[in-house]
Amino acid sequence: VMPFDKGVELLKKYVVVKKEILDEIDRFYNENMSSNKFIGVHIRGTDSPLNYSPNAILNQLQDVQKRMPDHKFFVATDQNDYMQIAKAGLGRENVISISAFRSKNRKPVHQQNIQGHNTKKGREALMDCLLLTKCDYAVLSGSNLSKCVRYFNPLMPYEEFDRNPPPKQRYTAAKQ
Repeated sequence: VMPFDKGVELLKKYVVVKKEILDEIDRFYNENMSSNKFIGVHIRGTDSPLNYSPNAILNQLQDVQKRMPDHKFFVATDQNDYMQIAKAGLGRENVISISAFRSKNRKPVHQQNIQGHNTKKGREALMDCLLLTKCDYAVLSGSNLSKCVRYFNPLMPYEEFDRNPPPKQRYTAAKQ
């Protein structure tokens, strides 16, 4: 397993996001997120080996909502069911997301053969990742996208989804 600090170093050294994508992220942020505090949520669904319980997810997010009642939620997920659970349980007015492909049948989005849309699916994942880094706090799943959120913003306070709540609040090594 690569040390966290090494991942941050490699990302800064080798990853350059195209200006057009950064402009689109800034536009979304300025139009939808800049006037509020946000909790970023990444829920890996579909092919995740963790299989988070929808009830456990909602309970944890509602607990975070109680601790931070002045925050709204930016939700990134590849599974439509999880998005609907978040909106219903946290209040539609408190949840935003980008318009993106989401699985309606638990088949991973990246494995769905939607002709000509692989670049769009990759772009959406990158946008979700970078918008999550702009949040004030995060609740992350055990996935590579969640790891990248932490690499892009190593000082962001976060906690992980836990199949056995209550969750432990965690901070990156740089924050300690």
